[in-house]
Amino acid sequence: MIAECTGDVASSENMDLVIAAAYKQVFGNAHIMESERSREAESQVRSGDISVLEFIRQLAKSDRYRALFFDKCPNVTTIELNFKHLLGRAPESYEEISQHLKILSEQGFEADIDSYLDGDEYFQNFGTMQVPYLRGYSTQTGRTAVGFTRSFALFGAACSSDKSMFVDAAPELKPNLLQNSPGSVPSLRAIPDSYPQDIVAIPSPRIPMELKMMARDLLLTFESRQGYRPFP
Repeated sequence: MIAECTGDVASSENMDLVIAAAYKQVFGNAHIMESERSREAESQVRSGDISVLEFIRQLAKSDRYRALFFDKCPNVTTIELNFKHLLGRAPESYEEISQHLKILSEQGFEADIDSYLDGDEYFQNFGTMQVPYLRGYSTQTGRTAVGFTRSFALFGAACSSDKSMFVDAAPELKPNLLQNSPGSVPSLRAIPDSYPQDIVAIPSPRIPMELKMMARDLLLTFESRQGYRPFP
């Protein structure tokens, strides 16, 4: 779903959607506690004092984002995640990584965030009033197709969060980028009907006690008529 401010004055419901989508995208689906939210920035974007683009910028420069995705990560991992969170795609080459490594080392973290948000690519894809979204799963005009395969390594499952995916803080794409090779596309998981029977066992039917008693009585009647009672 694409979250975007619509009309001159966005409705409260529309802004709720935009703000929720912004947190989910920028923080990589990580859970953000109430005390960690950027309440002042939320108020500004709701009132129209700042654009969605500037709201994204404030989230990406927040202390919480920095603590999660910069302070604990190698620079290459930070850059991979910035590409994902701010441009919605994986880096396509080590040259792209190198450009941002230079910005990080010479100008710092906030300057690197600005380099994504102030670029032509961001404006052409998201403008100023739309929340970025993951777009690496589809081919893009002017982008190489190799980014499609690398997206699988970087994006993960829809229910996962980048806070848990990058526990070891290891770069996900560095080997592929250095070798200029595509990433691997994971195979499809088997559907439930294809699982072996011992994995998905059919439960035994539960027989009500009343039926068991009726069956016992019938058996007793039958055996007594045959002149044989197995039960006392």
